[in-house]
Amino acid sequence: MVRGAGYTLLAEALGTEKSDGPFPPFRPPRIGRTGMKLQSFVTLLLLTALSALTACSGPQGKALHRLAPEINSYRYSGMDRISPGDVLTLRFQSNPEQWDQELTVQADGNVAFKALDPIKVAGMLPSDLEEQLRSAYSLVIEGGFPELTVGIAAQAPKRIYVMGEVGEPGPLELGPDGHMTFAQAIASAGGFANNTSWLGNTKLIRWDPDTNEQLSWTIDARPKWWGTSETVHLQEYDVIYVPNRRIDRVAINLDNWIRRMIPVPRLLVQ
Repeated sequence: MVRGAGYTLLAEALGTEKSDGPFPPFRPPRIGRTGMKLQSFVTLLLLTALSALTACSGPQGKALHRLAPEINSYRYSGMDRISPGDVLTLRFQSNPEQWDQELTVQADGNVAFKALDPIKVAGMLPSDLEEQLRSAYSLVIEGGFPELTVGIAAQAPKRIYVMGEVGEPGPLELGPDGHMTFAQAIASAGGFANNTSWLGNTKLIRWDPDTNEQLSWTIDARPKWWGTSETVHLQEYDVIYVPNRRIDRVAINLDNWIRRMIPVPRLLVQ
């Protein structure tokens, strides 16, 4: 029977000295005193790293129900703001047949109104856009500031985003009422990964349209807090990120920084 590299690897892994073919029996190389010291050092290093990483994978943020009142206080409850994908109507009191328009907000948030340069409208209230358009069209239409109204004829689906260690990361559409809780979002994203998710270090990122600022929280979002009376209510553009546990990265670090760089016996790191 002809044996190749597969036999050699198997014999190395098993440490066998038996041979029933034309090849001589495999005898694993002896590890000298220096090699044994290196092996002991690396083993101790790995155990220390595993212990430290396990200790660091505990909750890093406040419990979900304790942060809920603060997070919900930043939930936007004002008038609908213009979003990419919305269909806008522009109606003029004079010469409507010439100036009335119906336009879709582009992905970059811009709209190209007739006779004007593109205007970034995403995040604006319709009333704010009306004022800007009156000023812009006063330079185009004779007779001063024209009377016009801006409306949202159709709204694009409102979305949040769930990333990281969940079953199906990506965007989630909010319902017609725009309501979704934190736990519902995790469930809709396929649930969290039992073996790799670090729910105690979950991030929530929120854009505040009133101040045009980004807010963020680190949340202990373990399921033990999901049944409490206080929960986080999400809003459009919220981003949830569930990181992986630090201990989950050990295998990658072992492969990149130990097995490939230090001559450690294969069985030690596999």
